[in-house]
Amino acid sequence: MDCFHCQVKRPLKRKEKYTPDKKCCQFSPFWSAFAIGAWLEKGEELEKFPRIEEMELTLMGALHPRSHRISKETLCHFYDQNGGCGIWSHRPSTCFTFFCASELGSEIYTQIESWQMRLEANLLKLWFEFKGGSLEDWNLWCGYMDERPKGELPSFFKISQLHEAKSTYRQAHHFLKKDARAQRLLLANQPQAENLSGQYTQLMLAKGHYEYRR
Repeated sequence: MDCFHCQVKRPLKRKEKYTPDKKCCQFSPFWSAFAIGAWLEKGEELEKFPRIEEMELTLMGALHPRSHRISKETLCHFYDQNGGCGIWSHRPSTCFTFFCASELGSEIYTQIESWQMRLEANLLKLWFEFKGGSLEDWNLWCGYMDERPKGELPSFFKISQLHEAKSTYRQAHHFLKKDARAQRLLLANQPQAENLSGQYTQLMLAKGHYEYRR
């Protein structure tokens, strides 16, 4: 399944928010620093997205603007005007596990999404600690990541320049590959990934970047 052969026939998750032409790209996903770094290492460039400068580029990854996240009425800034996802190979967990017309239904993919997002949050916290963040900063970040963000983006997380963001995301990618605690966490979660996903998905760790492949 891919977004060029979308099966919006009997959507099972958040169906009221989507139209058949734009599909599940009417959303505001958070794209983690790890995934962006791995995507950049493939030779991709953030500059290809016309609205990248509107996004909140942070230590932890790329966020859609607050207004976009609250309204959820506009297209994802990573939407490809040719009709698909511009970051398909390294799309966020929520996007990866959105199977609106899957024969398996939404339950199994909701389980996979919840597990993968918890893993991502734990890995991001290791990255955050590596960069010298405090418990207060972490709590502020968690509040800002709510569906309706609390407060403003904490200054510790802000990245003002695109070139600085790209360097940070590449560093995060290499951190994930090299950090002993991160690697132990990834390996410890591999059996759970196999248990949840069965024959349909598997966790790939070979390149130090976790992603599902079907």
